Amino acid sequence: MWTAKLQHNNRTEGSEDGYKGIPIFAGYKLHEASFKVFTKYCKNTNARILVLGAGAGAFDQRLIDHHYKNILAVEYHKEIYRPKAEVVSRDLNEDFNDLGKFDAVVAIEIIEHIENHFHFVRQIKDLLKDDGFALITTPNVESPISRIKFFLRGDLSCFTPNEIINTGHINPIFRNIFVAHLKSCGMRLREVVYSTTLWDMNQFSGFSQKLFMLVFRVISIVMRNKSGGQLSIFVIAKE
Repeated sequence: MWTAKLQHNNRTEGSEDGYKGIPIFAGYKLHEASFKVFTKYCKNTNARILVLGAGAGAFDQRLIDHHYKNILAVEYHKEIYRPKAEVVSRDLNEDFNDLGKFDAVVAIEIIEHIENHFHFVRQIKDLLKDDGFALITTPNVESPISRIKFFLRGDLSCFTPNEIINTGHINPIFRNIFVAHLKSCGMRLREVVYSTTLWDMNQFSGFSQKLFMLVFRVISIVMRNKSGGQLSIFVIAKE
């Protein structure tokens, strides 16, 4: 059974640099890209913001540093949370729609850890004000690199057997299924932004890795119906 323990079993690790010494439990430059999208939709620094699966709070601290004040963080292991903001411990596999109403809900790299992402989205809908929005990120399993890896090895990018055990990635999100579910529960996709492309070679350390990714990039040029970079940032809202 996929429990909260596995859902968050990588919370003791994070990027070495992080944000102001706070570890980041997310993909390469995803926080920066997510923050740019967030501020496009939420310019009111008094907005009520819910951050789900907040980790150590690196994204929350970024919000605080830009004068966003009204933040509630949800983190199962709340003892690792560092910013001076309200934080509660909840298992996001269970109901959590009793937390109030929010102008914005943020879930960075958490939906792929959830047993039932349909239930997760319905809970978010209940938490949103009528004019609110949610920002949800997840690995893009339809990216060129993921398609090539599946063709060669039968594994989706970020969902190999080792990653399932070591990171708790259990639920790949496919865009067409995700959008269809949004419609079925009275929500809509406002925008999808892709972060971290194969050309962003700074994410790879060795020459062989860079060369391998470059070959993948060349192969991807001939692909049909390509779907952006390695990470997806979805912005969703009520109909």
